[in-house]
Amino acid sequence: MKIGKKFSLLFVLVLSLSVPLVVMAEYIAENEGHAIMEWTVNSPVYTLNGEFYIASAVPFVEYNSTSGLPMMPIRYVAEGLGATVAWNRAAGTVIVDTYDATWLISIDSPLPNDMGTPFVHSGRVFVPLAYVSEVLGASVNWNSETGAILIY
Repeated sequence: MKIGKKFSLLFVLVLSLSVPLVVMAEYIAENEGHAIMEWTVNSPVYTLNGEFYIASAVPFVEYNSTSGLPMMPIRYVAEGLGATVAWNRAAGTVIVDTYDATWLISIDSPLPNDMGTPFVHSGRVFVPLAYVSEVLGASVNWNSETGAILIY
């Protein structure tokens, strides 16, 4: 049983390395001092400023009638980019504090500009990747063919 778990973790790590690390290095060089995160859809392994981490929640693609919408676990992304996150279970809201603004995200309530709806999945709050850019002021790149997500 232990061999199977080790093999599974190794397999996930190898898959996550399929995200081109050369691209990340170029962004680090261009954006010195800024946080850079790389994720792969359906993988718990991600990098933050070149260091590997394993998340308990993984990004996935939510499909609707027209296209796929990458969904991100807001706490990992927000905290990785320097924001603080608070969860109010009773109110069903997430509070994201950045260096210059505070954002209130209500679960199951549509986001502005038809960006989608945040929801709880496997005990974590997920938001559309596009909303990460708006709330955290980050740039995002999404490759739907490889599942690679770059947030910087």
